[in-house]
Amino acid sequence: MRVYDSEFEPKMMTSEEIEALEDLFTEQGPLAAYRQANMVDEARAAATENFPESLDDGHGDAFRHIYWNARMTQEFGEDWTQTYATAHEKSGGNPPNREAMDLFNNQVGREIGAQYPDASPEELQEIIKNRIEAGGVLVMAPNGQGSPVITWSNTVSESETTIAPGVDVPLPGQR
Repeated sequence: MRVYDSEFEPKMMTSEEIEALEDLFTEQGPLAAYRQANMVDEARAAATENFPESLDDGHGDAFRHIYWNARMTQEFGEDWTQTYATAHEKSGGNPPNREAMDLFNNQVGREIGAQYPDASPEELQEIIKNRIEAGGVLVMAPNGQGSPVITWSNTVSESETTIAPGVDVPLPGQR
């Protein structure tokens, strides 16, 4: 990776994520693995641009997951993307409701990527924003009793979403 970017910093990954990246590296070469690593930053930037008020468990979070999976599906195929993204969500630290929300939104992203394989990043962003506005994705919202619930994205505004508390499961390598 540092051949392509001397500033590249490795990230903590599950053994399943590593195995999927090794498969990508073997099948498509080192540049594919590098492009995949940059898609995380691409998705975060696009989410920040489109839904800056709800990057954690809200519309922005849903956008980031969907966009990331759509782009990976376009580049690396739906099967590989499902393997990698699902492994990523199993890294620990996510409460069950957040994990379920992320897995659902990841699937929506893979469907969009498969349906629009030639869409530009800008076109994908519009497609995803429309899906979020129509209510086809999941976000967290307060339930009035102090704990967040999963709900459809069109039932709450971006500013009404909330953050699911973590479960304090340490990630691998943390104390």
